[in-house]
Amino acid sequence: MQKIHVKANRHWMNDPNGFIYYKGKYHLFYQCFPYEARWGRMHWAHVVSDDLVNWEYYGPLYSAGNTNCPECSEMYKIGDTWYLSYSRFSEFVNTIYRTSKSPFGPWKKPKKDGIGGRRFYAAKSMQDDNGRRFYFAWAHDRAENSDRGEWYWGGTFCIPHEVVATADGQLDVKLPEEYVNCFKEKVDWKYLPVMGEYKLYGDTTVELDGCGTTSYGFLEQPEEKFLFTGTVIPKEANDSFGILLKSDWEASGCLFLEFDVAMQRVSLLSLPMGVDPFWEQSCQAVPKATEPGPDGVRVAEKTFEIKDGQAIDVKISVDHDMVEVFVGEQVAFTYRIFRKPEYEIGLLAQDAKVEFANIAIRK
Repeated sequence: MQKIHVKANRHWMNDPNGFIYYKGKYHLFYQCFPYEARWGRMHWAHVVSDDLVNWEYYGPLYSAGNTNCPECSEMYKIGDTWYLSYSRFSEFVNTIYRTSKSPFGPWKKPKKDGIGGRRFYAAKSMQDDNGRRFYFAWAHDRAENSDRGEWYWGGTFCIPHEVVATADGQLDVKLPEEYVNCFKEKVDWKYLPVMGEYKLYGDTTVELDGCGTTSYGFLEQPEEKFLFTGTVIPKEANDSFGILLKSDWEASGCLFLEFDVAMQRVSLLSLPMGVDPFWEQSCQAVPKATEPGPDGVRVAEKTFEIKDGQAIDVKISVDHDMVEVFVGEQVAFTYRIFRKPEYEIGLLAQDAKVEFANIAIRK
């Protein structure tokens, strides 16, 4: 028991977070390295008080082995489930969460444990009077506004992400309706085919038939700040399909929102993917191999059920260099692209027949 001041007992401590009042007691959580009085692979520790004067130490309640420094944490309860969210000061650079039936743990990893994908950082949440919970975070700027520039430790605030607890205690992530409704002016678009078979149905639907091959093209439109909404319906999907963002004509330099059928996952890829140096001279059509940087090619990914005939809701906010993707009102990805693209948005199906329906672009 400690009185007045909470002190480190032969260990390192810093960053108090997740200060809550629960069942007549004050709970304070903080970073600690419980083995020596030095900074190391951080844990979350827990002290409890009845009166804000006397504090009982409960030791580390969670060891985040997937990062050196779990930071910017918070804790809250929805229904019967407790949530511990924190950002990973590591190569992942994102905000994730764990669940428990008690603030004392044990804490478990849910199947979809991210709030906003890579570069959605230092997130904090609040709950409004209607019980809706929103996360705010920032996405890193890059030196010289370059896609090869160093990531800065500061950036631009992201769109608020609304989280909704599911029956099994996971958090689905979606774009708040308030944001969707503020884009009122319709932007006309025209489908520009590049490769493969396609069909147009009215002015809202494009069907790509890339079975056994690839079919892709772009939605020609003039805006650099817009909201894309649509429904993606795989009809005969064997390989992958998705949406091209900030792309060149060949779809070799772009962001690609990829739905991978075999892996049952949705990913945000940053292309080009580069080739082994052995092939550089003989594969002149392939972009020169480059260092993918700290984020790699697959900048974000989540498990996601993909079935023929099962519609997938997609909303994408593009604000010049800021790209925020919301999939199926379950998953969200955030990334920054600073280069000037030939095309802001396109569609692709690889060994797949896919309908992109209810397409709307608004500003």
